[in-house]
Amino acid sequence: MPRLSLRTKLLGAMLLAVVPVLALLIYDYFTDLSSRTETVLDSQQQTAQTVAVLVDATFSSLQDVAWTFAKDPVILTFETDRIDAYLHEFEPLYPQYSDIAIFTSDGSNIGSLRPTPPPRPNVADREYFRQVMATNAPYVFDLILSRATGKPVAGTAVPIRGQDGNPIGVTIVALAVEFFPQILTPVNPQPDQNIFITDRTGRLAYLSSRPDLPWEERDVSSSPMVQTALNEGQFRGIAAPDILFPERRIIAATRAPKSGWLAGVSTPEQATAAQLYNALQVKLLAYIAILLLSIVGALWISEQLVGPLGRLARQALALGRGQMGQRVDITTGDELETVGEAFNAMADEVQRALQIREEFITVASHELRTPLTTIRGYAQLLLRKAKDEEDRKALETMVRSTERMDDLVQDMLEITKIRAQGVQLVKTRFDLVELATNLATRLQPLAPRHHLVGRGDQQLEIEADPGRVEMVLTHMIDNAIRYSPQGGEVEIEVARRNAEAVVTVTDHGLGIPKEKQEQVFAPFFQMYPAIAGFGGMGLGLYISKQVVEAHGGKIWFESQEGKGSSFHFSLPLEKV
Repeated sequence: MPRLSLRTKLLGAMLLAVVPVLALLIYDYFTDLSSRTETVLDSQQQTAQTVAVLVDATFSSLQDVAWTFAKDPVILTFETDRIDAYLHEFEPLYPQYSDIAIFTSDGSNIGSLRPTPPPRPNVADREYFRQVMATNAPYVFDLILSRATGKPVAGTAVPIRGQDGNPIGVTIVALAVEFFPQILTPVNPQPDQNIFITDRTGRLAYLSSRPDLPWEERDVSSSPMVQTALNEGQFRGIAAPDILFPERRIIAATRAPKSGWLAGVSTPEQATAAQLYNALQVKLLAYIAILLLSIVGALWISEQLVGPLGRLARQALALGRGQMGQRVDITTGDELETVGEAFNAMADEVQRALQIREEFITVASHELRTPLTTIRGYAQLLLRKAKDEEDRKALETMVRSTERMDDLVQDMLEITKIRAQGVQLVKTRFDLVELATNLATRLQPLAPRHHLVGRGDQQLEIEADPGRVEMVLTHMIDNAIRYSPQGGEVEIEVARRNAEAVVTVTDHGLGIPKEKQEQVFAPFFQMYPAIAGFGGMGLGLYISKQVVEAHGGKIWFESQEGKGSSFHFSLPLEKV
């Protein structure tokens, strides 16, 4: 074989590459439309799932408020004048609610947040009233026209129970549809995207392009896409023109797991195709330019680009791992230097965007915590003074609800910080057994039906972040309590195994279905999303995994459905 210089070899390779590259570009042109559609659907599906979570969270919040009033001693007097006056005091606190109303067992209204002139409405014929009275359980009702305001509302109804536990009335909390844009504030759709929400009957509660739809135009149950999504739980694909949208649309819709309402996101198919066409043209021109440039300067490129590209790749990977301070220094005086500057500019923008997002979430969390802390403080103060058992139960419900909301805010703030900056650790030396024992002592009063049992070593010192380790252990114990509703023992074991400290939390509750075990540490995963009582946003174990791995440890579990679970995490005894 004749000796050929590197330049000649590279030039020959570039010439041989022209034909297959052009063929690949042509193939790309015809296949990218499907790929782009899938990308759009993936993005829209994530947004739809977020909207569904927000819808369920809203109804859960309404249900908490309804339960609070259903157990209130003033409400239980069933004295109309007294209840009206009492509810009226809460009107400034709940501007988003169309009404909070109390009804007797025959459907007669005996109190409203915003009373209307006589005669008072009777709801004995309403589906939600019949459901609550028949099942003695909460019920999320579909979109209806309020008899008090004549406007569309949605909400939840809960039973008012007598001393024997049977329903003696119904409390409803109704939400005006005008409030849905505020619910969707965390969602940032693209300019050409349209968000829609329907109830279980296919009636529109919200359409971002037409938020002020008249009642007569809200029924879209005849839409094949809506029917499919409601019946099968989701829709993903291109929908033909129908009563909901007059043009072909790329739509991803999902049914909310708790309420059964439908959340969807749509984009005009034509807009996506136009973007693809323009992008492919640019891509084709860029590929041709790159090939021509490579043929002309093959050897020079091989000598000049390998080093800078290697540095750029390493810094890009570091940036992807969350090292926001990484920048490249390329001074070749050509396009590669421009790429380096663009990379640095992009890194600056990413860092600024993350900082803005963190500042927003921090401000939002503080804004939420201030009223939550006030409510919880007053509730705890009243709880200490309360003597009546019904008062204590109502106040305990308020305290638990505010604590749960505070935990959700903390988890959202924590996951944002982890994704933006990684897990920040402040390590010190402490006794892991003492930390676990003190935590179990604090948590025991909150779980009267469970017995928190400590086992293992008497003392085990490690060097780690005690606050982070306590957070991981809190998540595990909380899950053990939550998923063993029948009560019983929750075992907490701290033991030394070789060069590691291993913590194990074991319950004897519901266990984890085998088909769900791979998703346990995924963000927003919920074990039993459709069953009331197993709340949360599914962030605890995800955050715990990040914290444990940041310490150089591991986290794992064993579980058998119907028999319980054991969650473990290990931390190195030597400094990492």
